[in-house]
Amino acid sequence: AYLSLKHDRDATVQRIVVQHNLGSAVVIPLSDDMALNLTNRAKARLKDLQKDLSAKR
Repeated sequence: AYLSLKHDRDATVQRIVVQHNLGSAVVIPLSDDMALNLTNRAKARLKDLQKDLSAKR
């Protein structure tokens, strides 16, 4: 069960990174530190995009 959840997490992180142009496709499996780093980068990028959108309104 743990490996299945970790694989799902890794696949989701990879999809988000590619979808939002946060870097090149990452190699799965991810270490916990790498997954956390990429997740934090994605969150920061999405916050920046949200601020840009709010500023344009």
